[in-house]
Amino acid sequence: MTDHTPTSPAPCLHAVARREPGALDRLTAALHAAGGPLLTPLDGGGHAVTFVHLGPATHVEVSSQLTMDADGRPAAMERIPGTDVWHLTVPVADDRLSVVYSYSVDDPYAAKSLAEVMELVQAGAYGEIVAAHLRAARHDPFNPERIMSAHTSMTPGAERLHESVLTLPGADPEVWFGRGGHTGGPRGTLTEHRVPSTVFGGDREVAVYLPEGYREGAAGHPLLLLLDGEYHLDHYPEILDNLIAAGAVPPTVVAFVRNRDTMSRMTEMCCHPDLVRQYAEELLPWLRAEFGAGRDPATTVVAGASYGGLASLWLAYRRPDLFGGVLSLSGSHWWGLKEQFGGAEGPYAMGRDGEPEWLTRQIAAEPGAPARTRFWIAAGTLETQPLPGGTSLLTANRHLRDVLTARGHEVAYDEFPGAHEQAGWRRTFARGLRYLLGG
Repeated sequence: MTDHTPTSPAPCLHAVARREPGALDRLTAALHAAGGPLLTPLDGGGHAVTFVHLGPATHVEVSSQLTMDADGRPAAMERIPGTDVWHLTVPVADDRLSVVYSYSVDDPYAAKSLAEVMELVQAGAYGEIVAAHLRAARHDPFNPERIMSAHTSMTPGAERLHESVLTLPGADPEVWFGRGGHTGGPRGTLTEHRVPSTVFGGDREVAVYLPEGYREGAAGHPLLLLLDGEYHLDHYPEILDNLIAAGAVPPTVVAFVRNRDTMSRMTEMCCHPDLVRQYAEELLPWLRAEFGAGRDPATTVVAGASYGGLASLWLAYRRPDLFGGVLSLSGSHWWGLKEQFGGAEGPYAMGRDGEPEWLTRQIAAEPGAPARTRFWIAAGTLETQPLPGGTSLLTANRHLRDVLTARGHEVAYDEFPGAHEQAGWRRTFARGLRYLLGG
């Protein structure tokens, strides 16, 4: 006889399995009281985290880097027979974690590995995959802490979907967002612009953040250029308001530079020479002329996450005379092995040659003394999934840190307790901006 007793230490789940009267109501009350997943302390530290989803489905997965396997597949939840109660318990030793999660209900791509998904992307199925994910994704209704989904931010016209945030008791209490980070100070303004581009053709959409007290025509403001601007607009203006109001960073002009389309970033951001031309010859001169910012390389910072982190490093590597600071959040510095993820046959090259970490190798081999640049390099402790070529994102970022330090650059490295998403990035972004601009 199959034993369907839940492996979770949460007593209310066991009561549901035993069909005790009122058990489902007690479970619901426990989830409300916990504000999401149920936490049970573990001997020796950490917690058992029990995710619970209520609702009919054929299969449900917890979509989070906390629970995915080494191949990038999300973890399947187990249903208590005869009910619509789905559960999954994972032990978490690091009580400092803050991570995004959602429940994926009947997603047809849930069982596919990262490599299999990337091969489908190379074959032109990206839109179909994202649409399926958006249909399947559910935030945790018991958890009030939510964040805008990356798929929503990066997909024009997509329904605005929120994901949930699990923050464990040992997480750093210093935050610059939400109720914990609110200073009550004045807010900056956002204006939308279209900048003509002869480099890539058409116009580039840019949202410009002007801090409170900005004076038109005034020169000398620091400048932050954020790649993947559409992804960060939902998160960083509030952080900027709070940092500036607290005096943690000076009033800074910020350009949120959007991508041409969802997939253009996979070509433009991968060490593309024309990206340097666009920023150096089009965007930066326009920002200087319109807003008087970015005239001093020492206070001109390029920043981005994932491919945006790789592209930020690329811009500063090629034009250190313009960009004196780099803020890289989980940068894709593994990029380099051309044939991985179907890159040899598909439209999106994953590198330049037969080894990973192409740009890091260029920096290491550069002759002479490099122009001195300041770096904030951040990567999450959960970003350990092995990639082709024998590296991982975390390992590649550690290697980049060592190479930049050996080359004489000023480097701060933040290995934050988190994953490849905004729950951790919004924390390290604030720390990095204070390091690069706050003195």
